[in-house]
Formats: sequence, C-alpha cells, structure tokens
Amino acid sequence: MAERAEDPGAGPGRGKYDRGKTREARRAERYERLIRAAGEVFADKGFASTTVADIVARAGVSRQTFYEHFEDTQNALIKVYDHGIKKVFRDAERDLRGIRDPIERLKLGIAGYLANMGRNARLALVFNREIFGAGHEYARLRDASYGRWVALITEGVAEAYAEGVLTRPPDELTAYTLVGGMEQVALRYIDRGEEDRILEAAPVLVALVIRAFGGTPAPDLELPG
Repeated sequence: MAERAEDPGAGPGRGKYDRGKTREARRAERYERLIRAAGEVFADKGFASTTVADIVARAGVSRQTFYEHFEDTQNALIKVYDHGIKKVFRDAERDLRGIRDPIERLKLGIAGYLANMGRNARLALVFNREIFGAGHEYARLRDASYGRWVALITEGVAEAYAEGVLTRPPDELTAYTLVGGMEQVALRYIDRGEEDRILEAAPVLVALVIRAFGGTPAPDLELPG
C-alpha cells in the first residue's frame, strides 16, 4: 500500500530556497527535484519498499513539500511515469523531425524506444512489474503511452504504403500487437541483465514491422547513425 503519513513534518530542505526566483519558479524547481529523486528511489528500492522519507531525503526537501505535489508514494510513481513518458516523446519528436524516409523514421523510432528502456532499466521494471496495482489513472496513462507508440508506427507505415514501399496499409490492432511485442523483447533483455545489448534487437524488430505490412526488409538491414 502506498504510504500516507498523518503529519507531514519538516524535512531536510525546509526553509532553504533561492529568494531571487519567483514563487512559481521555485515550486517548479522543487517538483523537478522531487520527480528526479522519486524516480531514482523507485529504481533503487522498488515501489513497495519506497517511503516518503526515502524520497524527501534524496530530494533534500521537507515532507510538507512532498505532499504539496503528491498525495502519496503511489501518486508520486504515477507522476514519475507521466513525466518520463512526456520526455521520451519530446526526445523522439526532436530526433525524428526532418527525416523524410518513413522506413528510416521507423528504424530510429524503434531504436529510440529500446535505448530508452535500456537506459532506464530498473525503473522500466518498476513500471512494467510493480505498478499494475496503481489503479485507473496508471492504466489511462499507460494506454495513452501505447497509443502514441502505435501512432508513431502507424504514421511511418502509412507513408511507406503511400510510397509503395509497403503493400499493406496500417491497422491499429497490428500496430498495437507490435508495440506490445517490442516491450516484451526489451523487458527480456532487462530481466536477464543484458540491457547493454538491447539495441541488437532493433534490426529484428524493424524487419518484423516491415514484414507485418507486406514489405521485404533489406538483407543487410542496419540502423542509421
């Protein structure tokens, strides 16, 4: 069960702030510090073993500050997930911007997904193992995240189909199934402690997507860059 203390007393960071910043800027800074600290603690200890005291100690803020931003540790985990997913897609959109070839975008998108899972391996396990009891809010965010990856694949496939590179138009069910498969492949590497090798799966997964929509992957398929 997520921790919720009765008395949100003072913590290590109480009263320490930069008076040269606006109140809104200080609040945003504290939130970023808490999000970063919570993610680190969840990755280190897992969700079930993490307490509010752990997070505020890592962040260097008070318990009162924690409760200004989160309801409890479960709510903190959900917000860490939401914050992380938004950053992943900001990075993906930045990296894919300007790449005209739809297959190249698929390659980069899939490689980026795997690389992110590998970089955040321990937290990925928390998000994909421990958090399933977090209720409807997490389910909504997770479904939205899946939807964005599905849209990324669907967009690339649709353009490749329009250009005659693929012979089958995209459909949501196939794309959703492929995204689920990618996640399980990534988790397999992480479960084995082989996240440093996770990108070796990218060419196989790209070829799978191409074949699923009626294309023939190049025999020497390589990732760009």
